[in-house]
Amino acid sequence: MNAVGFDLGSSSLKIMEASKEGDKYRALQALEFANPFGVMIPPDAAQLEQLAGMLKQVLHEHKLPLGSIRTALPESLISTKIISTPTLTDAELASAIDWLAEQHIAIPLEELKIEYEVLYRPDKSKSNDQNMRVMLIGVPKRVVTSYLKVFELMEVEPVVMETQVLAALRPVINDQLPTTLLVHMGASSTELVIVHEREIVFVYSFASGGRLLTRSIERGLNLDTQQAEEYKKSYGVDPQFLEGKLVRILDPVMRLFVNEMQKALQYFTGQFGTLRVKRIVFSGGGANLQGIIPFFASQFDQEVVVANPFDRFVSDVKTPIPTDRAPSFDVSCGLVLRDI
Repeated sequence: MNAVGFDLGSSSLKIMEASKEGDKYRALQALEFANPFGVMIPPDAAQLEQLAGMLKQVLHEHKLPLGSIRTALPESLISTKIISTPTLTDAELASAIDWLAEQHIAIPLEELKIEYEVLYRPDKSKSNDQNMRVMLIGVPKRVVTSYLKVFELMEVEPVVMETQVLAALRPVINDQLPTTLLVHMGASSTELVIVHEREIVFVYSFASGGRLLTRSIERGLNLDTQQAEEYKKSYGVDPQFLEGKLVRILDPVMRLFVNEMQKALQYFTGQFGTLRVKRIVFSGGGANLQGIIPFFASQFDQEVVVANPFDRFVSDVKTPIPTDRAPSFDVSCGLVLRDI
């Protein structure tokens, strides 16, 4: 059965349809459409209906299978915590999870939908470690309700709903992956995730993304939003263009990203001693920024790369795969890679 990854962002909608053939994943469609409302879920009921109508039309025009849609919630709307706790059995952890959520998530328990996953549990016969690590995810119930309302209006029920962080990691994780910092740059927020030996050890979200870069260009060059977007895509932080003027305009915002990334790396070193992050991977629409690799390579000792989630798929020459926009599809690709 085919699977459809449905990534509804504040800037655009990304859709990936794929099938699994043996141990290979075949790309069938990769689609991107602008979100005219600029927010993931419009608060206005009329706009919400318009968005749902637009999305429903997309599904039918492209003959997407309605019974296999997977979707994801952005980290900016939820709370993900990696916590350390004395080693518990599954039953003990299930009994304690509400108490742990109250300790680590600053939202009243009655307003939350809680999910959790054991990341590490020590083998007492082989380790002196007394603590286990758990990923705790708290989603405000109002967020789930409003997000599902879009699909209800589309007359579709998602078969999977997870976090964007988990989906974005799936295309880039493999057994050979060194300790990695994933920088997922969306339009309105950026997520930082550190993965060590396939285990998530750090998750952090901050409210800066590609839209902040666009606004800086608008102000710096006195352009409208569409013109600023084109300048960002065409010239970005490459100093050879416009005599480096755009680089100077964007520098304060880029420094903000650098500072947050440095904090994440310092946290990892503080927690794991001599271990170091070896690689930095950029994903999300913001990773399409011209000159992003040389800019960050000049700021960090780690290898810096941009994710290409399409590398995990085979495709026919007839299948239009927008490889020039590959980082934008990391979440939608990750969703279909989840157990087709």
